[in-house]
Amino acid sequence: MEPVSSRALLFVRDHILMIATVVIGLSLGFGLPAEGDLPTPWNRISSVMGWIYFAAWSASFYPQVFHNFRRKTVEGFSFDFAILNPVGFLAYTTFNAAMLYSGSIRQAYRDHYHSRPAVHANDLIFAAHAFILSSITLTQCGFYSKCNPWTRASQPCRIFLWAAAISTAAFTLGILAGMWQSALSWLTFLYFLSYIKLAITLAKYAPQVALNYRHKSTQGFSIGTALYDFTGGLLSIAQQILDGILMQDFSAITGSPVKFGLGMISLVYDVIFMVQHYLLYPSHKSGEQPPGDNAQPGRDARAAEDRERLLAQA
Repeated sequence: MEPVSSRALLFVRDHILMIATVVIGLSLGFGLPAEGDLPTPWNRISSVMGWIYFAAWSASFYPQVFHNFRRKTVEGFSFDFAILNPVGFLAYTTFNAAMLYSGSIRQAYRDHYHSRPAVHANDLIFAAHAFILSSITLTQCGFYSKCNPWTRASQPCRIFLWAAAISTAAFTLGILAGMWQSALSWLTFLYFLSYIKLAITLAKYAPQVALNYRHKSTQGFSIGTALYDFTGGLLSIAQQILDGILMQDFSAITGSPVKFGLGMISLVYDVIFMVQHYLLYPSHKSGEQPPGDNAQPGRDARAAEDRERLLAQA
C-alpha cells in the first residue's frame, strides 16, 4: 500500500490546476472587498462565487494549451474555434473595460437602465486573460501546423470575421463623424461589440463538435477545457441570479445579456463535449488514450517513473 504522503503528492501533481483554481477563487473572494450594494453576508457570497467562476473560466484555457504542447500537434482541434476565440475576447475585453472605467459610459448606462452596470473587476481580468491565452492557442495552431491558420479556417468563419471587422469600423467612423449623440452612441457601440462576442460564442463551439463527430473522437480537444468552462458558466449564472434577487433588480441580466448568454451557451456546449468524450467516443472503445489526460507516446512510462521516484522519496 502506498504511503499517505506519496498518495497526497500524486494527487496534487495530477490535480494542480483544479487546486489552484479553488485556492485562487477563495483567496480573492474572501481577501478583496465585497460588493457594497449587497447586504451582508450575501455580498461576500456573491464575491466568492464571482472570483471562483473567474478562476474556473480562466483555468479552462490552460488544458488546451498544455494538450497541444505535449502532443506537439493540433490535429483534431478546430481552427475556426482557435481563430474566433481571441477575436471574441478582444471585443469582450473592450466592453468590460469601458463599462468599468469610462465615466460617461457608466452615466449613460445609469440614465438608460436606472442602475449601475453589471460588470465586475473579475469580468475584465477574465476577459483580458482569456484574450492572451486564446491568442497563445492560435499561435500554437500556426506553429504546429506549419501554416497560416487563416488558410485552414472555413469560409463561413472568414465571412463572419470580415463582416464583423467592416461593421465595427463603419460604426466607429459613424460615431467619430458625429452622426449620433456621443455617450449613448458609444454605449450602443459597446453593446454591438458584446453581441459580436455573444455571436462568436454561439458559433465557435459548433466546428469543434462537428470535428469530433467526423473523427468519432475527442483526441484533439482537451476535455479539461469543457469541465472548467462548465463550472465557470454555472457560477456566473448563479451569481447574476443571486445579485438580482438580493437587489430586487434583474437589470443585471437584462442590462448585460451577453454575460448571461455566455454562461448559458457555455453550459449547453460543455454538456455536449462531455457527452462526446465520456459516452459517445470514450477512449477505451477506440484504443486511444483520453485527450483530457493529454495523451502522448511515453506518457504512461513517465508517469510510472514519477510514481516510483515519489515512493522512493517517501
